[in-house]
Amino acid sequence: AVVSTQSTGNRLNRRHVVERGHLVLSNKALIFLTQKFELYPQKTIFLQNVKSVSLSHHVDTMCVVHQKEVGKDMVLDFGVTGVYHTLPEFIALLFLSCRRLGTRISVDVFSERIRYNNSRKPNVWDELSFSAKKDKNSKPGASLCQLKNKVVIFYGGRDVLH
Repeated sequence: AVVSTQSTGNRLNRRHVVERGHLVLSNKALIFLTQKFELYPQKTIFLQNVKSVSLSHHVDTMCVVHQKEVGKDMVLDFGVTGVYHTLPEFIALLFLSCRRLGTRISVDVFSERIRYNNSRKPNVWDELSFSAKKDKNSKPGASLCQLKNKVVIFYGGRDVLH
């Protein structure tokens, strides 16, 4: 049974390229479908393999789903719709779905950067860094600026979690 669907979402692949698509959270897996609703096994996370979820305390829409298997983390952006509340809803549903399966996950909140590895290789770490936009009236949501092994997230300039 499907627990939740997000009509649009972004996934940051291992080359730091944003892939637009659709997210489906079922009772057993988190599935990323392409815009044409194509399914690829490497874009699916079984919930028993989820180790933790990381997000920042800023007003942005990014999160990283860390897996127990090294090199398989998934970076997600829920800012496509411009609605901030979809990220907390997703994390709550993911937490409860994992708990129903007997998998305990942690939700980690960071202020500076989030390290992740989606390279399919051990010891190859990338990071999401967070920087306030200069315009304080800008809407919440992520704008990506990629550097080598680093992705900078620009947010609306306000913090939500303290």
